[in-house]
Amino acid sequence: MLAAVAFVGVAFGVLGAVAVGVGDFLGGVASRRSTAWGVTTVAWLGQAPMMVALAYLLKGGLDAAAIGPGLVAGVAGAVGGVFLYGGIARGDVAIVAATSGVLASSGAALYDAVSGVALPAVTWAGIALAVPAIVLVAGGGVEIGKVSLRGLGAGLGAGGSFALFYVLIGVTGGENGDPTVVAVVAATAGLLLLVTAPLRPGPVMPRGSALGISLAAAALSGLHLGALLFAVKYGSVATGTVLVSQYPAFTVLMAALVWGQRPTRLQVVGLLLALLAVGMIASATP
Repeated sequence: MLAAVAFVGVAFGVLGAVAVGVGDFLGGVASRRSTAWGVTTVAWLGQAPMMVALAYLLKGGLDAAAIGPGLVAGVAGAVGGVFLYGGIARGDVAIVAATSGVLASSGAALYDAVSGVALPAVTWAGIALAVPAIVLVAGGGVEIGKVSLRGLGAGLGAGGSFALFYVLIGVTGGENGDPTVVAVVAATAGLLLLVTAPLRPGPVMPRGSALGISLAAAALSGLHLGALLFAVKYGSVATGTVLVSQYPAFTVLMAALVWGQRPTRLQVVGLLLALLAVGMIASATP
């Protein structure tokens, strides 16, 4: 029974990683044709109906206790999205994905550690292994002397924001929690960006092909958020977030397929380490 539960949690975590990894790449592509602010606005507003429907199906009502964490997580998600899409649009895919993924997963693991969550030693070992795996997969093709400071800044901004974002969603909407938090998050992030978009240069909303790509990114982002809920429900904040944080592998893979960026040997090593980390987490997730 425990093995089945562990498998379900890991499966949702990997699904979330695939969804957000591909979705982030699409968001970066759309941002090249529009603005990161406008694309992020569509990405959040576009998934809001999905999150409302998911919350209703899982619970059927809104718990007032989810509003506060949802509002804060929504602001964090909006800020993180702008940093992430902007960095990817400028071509800093590897450094932005690596930095944001490591910070997000490390923040969640730290939360579980200080909260006294009882996880087996092999699970903590898998979490520890996942961090260098993210660095190698996403950053393996980056030459240290050529790292863009703007790219690093975007990664730090996105990672710090997503660390808070994931912890709040995991704590509020995880096991025996209130799944309506994701609806509050999506609505808050989308409305915040929509209201502030006119203050930024460029179009308020993407148009044409950029709008279509942004809506596809929204659908994938919504799928990732729903998968995260179940990954945390059947695991913990740390295990669910660490699994989802393997998304840089899929962002970099999309860049390789679409933009012809071939993976390096270090990236291949990182991918193998990521697979090993997932297996270790799955083997002992409670």
